[in-house]
Amino acid sequence: MAYQHYRTWGIFLAQENRGEADQLFFIFTLDFGMIEVLAKSVRKLTSKLRSGVTFFYLSEIEFIQGKHYKILTDALPLEKFENIRQDTAKVKIARGLGAVTKFFLIRSERDLKIWALLKDSFNYLNSQPGELIQPYFFWNFLGLLGYLPELYRCPLCQKKVKPEIFYLIPKEGGLVCGHCASGLEIDRNEREFIKVNTVKLIRMFLQKPLEVLTRLKVDQPDLENLVKVSSFMLGSFQEFKNAI
Repeated sequence: MAYQHYRTWGIFLAQENRGEADQLFFIFTLDFGMIEVLAKSVRKLTSKLRSGVTFFYLSEIEFIQGKHYKILTDALPLEKFENIRQDTAKVKIARGLGAVTKFFLIRSERDLKIWALLKDSFNYLNSQPGELIQPYFFWNFLGLLGYLPELYRCPLCQKKVKPEIFYLIPKEGGLVCGHCASGLEIDRNEREFIKVNTVKLIRMFLQKPLEVLTRLKVDQPDLENLVKVSSFMLGSFQEFKNAI
C-alpha cells in the first residue's frame, strides 16, 4: 500500500511515552496546525529520528497517515532554542506555552497567525528575559481564538471601565466594575481582583507587537497580579472544559 508523505515545519510542544520505545508527540505545525504524531522506536539509541524530535525543537518533519496515528518518518532540526534549554526558568515558561496551545487546540487546522505568535514567542524567549512572554502569548492567543473577555466596558452596566476597583469575572463576560460586582452572589473563586496597571498591560499586549516587551519595566506587584489574573483566566476555561 502506498502512503502519501506530508512535509512541514513544526514545534515540538509535548510528548507521551507509548509502549516500550515509541513516543507520541504533540506538534504545532506551519501547514496543519496542532497534530499528534507517533514516532516509532524513537526511544532506542539507534533511532535516526532522535536528533530532531526533542522538546521545543523547531524541526522540518515528514509523516504519513497511519491507521490510528500520523507516523513520523523524518525530522530535521532547524532551531534548537539552546538558550531556553539551558535555563530552567525558561524551560518552565516554554512548557507553559506548549501546555496552553495543546489545551485549546484539539483539531488539526492551519492557522498562520497562531503559528507566527508561537514561533515568535519561542524566538523571543530564546533571546530575552522571559517573565512577560507567557502572559503576552496567553492574551494574544485568546484574542486569536476569539475568547477574549470584555476589557473596556463593564458587561453588566455597560459603562466604560474607569481606574477604580474592578474584578475579572469570566462567567459575566469580562471586567466587572466594583459597584456591579458588589451586587453579585458569586463565590470568591469565581472572580479575581485586577489592578488598573494589569488592565493597561493586557490592553498593550493586544495592541503592540512582541518587541514592546523589551522596553517595558513592570513593578513586581503588577507582574504578580498579571500572572495571577492570567492563571485565573486560564482556570476558568479548564473548569468549563471539565464540565462538558
